[in-house]
Amino acid sequence: GGRVVTLLGNHEALNLEGDFRYVNEAELQSTGRETWSEMFDPEAGAIGAELRGHEAAVVAGEGACRTLFVHAGLRLHHLLDHLRQSGTASTAAAALDAPNERMRLALGQARSRPYADLTGDDGPLWRSKPRHRTAPPAR
Repeated sequence: GGRVVTLLGNHEALNLEGDFRYVNEAELQSTGRETWSEMFDPEAGAIGAELRGHEAAVVAGEGACRTLFVHAGLRLHHLLDHLRQSGTASTAAAALDAPNERMRLALGQARSRPYADLTGDDGPLWRSKPRHRTAPPAR
């Protein structure tokens, strides 16, 4: 047995925010920009509502095989901020409940972008900053 979990990614967040720059232009024209925008509206759109139900991060597996799945990476400060706000979590999965709930709130208001720390370029959906430190130059 197993399961398939659809995670949120940066392109879903962009569509919820009303930013369609990565949507295929022919598809956008055939659907109509206004219709597309309505479908991805985070509060009233059918696709927008469905996407808001998806997780930004999931822990799966058992024992030593437990693995964190996230689209672009979860920075420690995101997790620590959420733990401080919600109290200590007893499991890794419980520790992700707060960030996932905050992401749902963020995506619900995506068009006004009140949670840019989550949906911006340093959040778990889209990391444009380097993920690894480079080694210091040899002396």
